[in-house]
Amino acid sequence: MIRNYNATDWAACVKLFCKVFNDEPWYDEWTTESASRYLNDIMETPGFIGFIGLSNYEVDGFMFGHSKQWWNGKEFFVHEMCVKREAQGTGMGSAIMSYAKAQLKSSGIQTISLITGKGVPAEQFYMKNGFEEVKHLRMYVAKL
Repeated sequence: MIRNYNATDWAACVKLFCKVFNDEPWYDEWTTESASRYLNDIMETPGFIGFIGLSNYEVDGFMFGHSKQWWNGKEFFVHEMCVKREAQGTGMGSAIMSYAKAQLKSSGIQTISLITGKGVPAEQFYMKNGFEEVKHLRMYVAKL
């Protein structure tokens, strides 16, 4: 079952986020506290929208992002999407994406954008779900 996020999903999303991104291929070091702050920052962004994938009443995946105005219309930027390892490859991620696309389109959003790592399974997942690499853009970061 796929549905829109609600506040009762909070703890399950934090727990799932830590489990997914502290495991391969990411090997991050999220704590419950840091993940809570990070996901809360996303939720407090104006235009926040979240989608939840459930199996047996348990959160198996989610997508968090926000809508924003762009020069050519409304855009949804995916800040985070994750699916628990046991549910990867079962269609859960694609079901969340399909539901999100339908909901976003019906609300007048024309495009979805995101950033992901090169050479990780997520890259193939997004391409399989209709995303294309933007060849003329690069992501940059500077340590302070």
